[in-house]
Amino acid sequence: MDPLLISMPDIAELADVQRPVVTTWRRRYPDFPPPVATDTNVPLFVARDVADWLTRTNRVTAPDLDTDLALYGLARYTDRIGGERLVAALTALLCLRHLDGRPLRPGAATGSLSRLRRRARAADPDDLLLASEIGELGDDAAFLVEHAELLVEAAWDVRRAFRHVLRCRHRLAADATTRDDVLGELARLVAGLSGAADRAATGTVRLVDLAAGSGDLVSAVLADLDELADTRIRAAETDRATARLLRRRLAMAGLPPRAVVDRPTGPVADALGLEDDPPDVVLHRLPYRPGESRAARRALTALADTADLLPTGATAVLLGPAAALTEPLPAYGPAWRLRADLLRAGNVEAVIRLPGGCLPYRPAHRLALWVLRRERDNRDADQVLTADLSDRALGARDVDEIVTDVVTWRRDGYPRQARAFALAVPVRTATLLARDTELTAVHRPHRLTDAPAEAQAIELEAELNRPAPPAPVHLLLAPRPSADRPAVTTLGALIRQHAVLVRPGTRLRAEDTAVRDGHPVFGAPELTSRRVSGHRRIDRAVFAARYDHAALTQPGDVVVTVKPELAVLVDTDGYAVVEFPARVLRIAPEEDRFTPSTLAALLSAAHSGDRPAGAVHEPLRLDQYPLPLLPPAETARLDAALRTVQDRRRQAREELAALDELTHLAAGALLAGSHTIGADTAPR
Repeated sequence: MDPLLISMPDIAELADVQRPVVTTWRRRYPDFPPPVATDTNVPLFVARDVADWLTRTNRVTAPDLDTDLALYGLARYTDRIGGERLVAALTALLCLRHLDGRPLRPGAATGSLSRLRRRARAADPDDLLLASEIGELGDDAAFLVEHAELLVEAAWDVRRAFRHVLRCRHRLAADATTRDDVLGELARLVAGLSGAADRAATGTVRLVDLAAGSGDLVSAVLADLDELADTRIRAAETDRATARLLRRRLAMAGLPPRAVVDRPTGPVADALGLEDDPPDVVLHRLPYRPGESRAARRALTALADTADLLPTGATAVLLGPAAALTEPLPAYGPAWRLRADLLRAGNVEAVIRLPGGCLPYRPAHRLALWVLRRERDNRDADQVLTADLSDRALGARDVDEIVTDVVTWRRDGYPRQARAFALAVPVRTATLLARDTELTAVHRPHRLTDAPAEAQAIELEAELNRPAPPAPVHLLLAPRPSADRPAVTTLGALIRQHAVLVRPGTRLRAEDTAVRDGHPVFGAPELTSRRVSGHRRIDRAVFAARYDHAALTQPGDVVVTVKPELAVLVDTDGYAVVEFPARVLRIAPEEDRFTPSTLAALLSAAHSGDRPAGAVHEPLRLDQYPLPLLPPAETARLDAALRTVQDRRRQAREELAALDELTHLAAGALLAGSHTIGADTAPR
């Protein structure tokens, strides 16, 4: 087989960098693999050589690198047989390999397809999932079999290879099965809101997906469950090819393919047998429709039909257009009355407005979620949890917090006044119906503890009104004789003298820095105060597995970046991860002319601020910044003065935080309707 050739844009995608970075690598590093051919004047490189160089130089640590290379080879084949057929054939071959437990190569080595087809018919006698796809293979069989085996070898496991193909369908031009994908955090949010994990802890989970597509939501729920959980799945899908892909996906998870009904005639509930075997969890993703044919009443009718399917104790999560589910509707019109009836029925547990762009291939499609729950004795029938996430990117922390809000609200016996809501707000149904605005509009979370709101307010007021002497600041700044001015060096000179050591930052995947616990991440957003320090974290196990070439900070390290502007931070605690383009400056142990605080302060002072418009000269590089060489005694005095400044900053931050908390507490309690402002406003 000829070696796989890739272009410079391919290399940039493989390494997760911008295209000009590859040009810089070629110019700067003599050992970068040379091009071996050109395609219409575009240089082409041997993919294996490039991958080895990226791994050897620690620029790529992703475990899926070899699998990506195999997919690049397949992507070159899409023009020949089409992306949809390629994905169908490839997933069918991988599914066959999984079901009968034998490698694919022996059947293709002889040049005959008959053995492979017999294996397919034996594994799929009713032709529900793969027999037709393998039966249609022709001259391309040997190529596809070879690449399917390469994918398995690269992924070390046939299931991982199958999942990787599904994740990268867009790269193989399989548009029909990817345009409505529900991926990443949105799929995880739906799975968490479904309550399937709680149900599995006590018995069987009977899961139904009324519009399963290729199985993104079903797979997200399965990923949330223990492998030994007793799960029964039924799913409906109107497109035959997509339904067969879904069956292959379920078969890879050890579930029966007959669970999927394709092109159901009549009501979906009848086709799935829901009357005889009612579900515990129902998922329903309303199909995308163009704006001119998108009717709110149609979406709400589907929602009402879904609610009618729920037996007592069951949960449904419905994903659909925000135009019908949360946005204002013409007052007292047919759609408004239908939505009002649904809210009054007392089965709506939560209404959530989602951020834009949740569907990668339909970024302008605005989405919302309704969570329905049928209870025997619903103590909260007159209240609905609402959350507006439209002003943020949906991250892992947001998903965890909204799921915790809804699931805890759902559990019996939990005192409502004690709940510390992170993102959701309980609102009375009458309040929702009285408004002519978005259902989730202006409902912002208010955080409550076990204490009543008035007790918290008194405690905060006492803290703010308590007289506390400010930390004294004594800089003792005095004129210096001109003859006594210290020598000036540059940071670059200190680095060359090994007085200051430099450690580069690490390129991190965005999805790896969105967890609740782990090592804190310091990058340009934290250094420039665009994000609060500690908000981004990376899981310790993920850091050890994917970034084994990177090192953690030590207490006293100075973290600095020059992009988008110079910003400096002293890491007093250590054990953090520094994200490229930020880097670490570490003062050598024997160096007594600088401390972390003085080095950070002097670098910040050397920064001249914003460059004027029309400036011709390039801004200073980090190694060009000037630094005075202060005597050790003067450095110690400056360090002590800076510590007092930091103490005052800490006091100011604590007071601002208390003021913000008091404001949110009062406004949130008034918004929820649980408190009022008394006439006596004298200090308590």
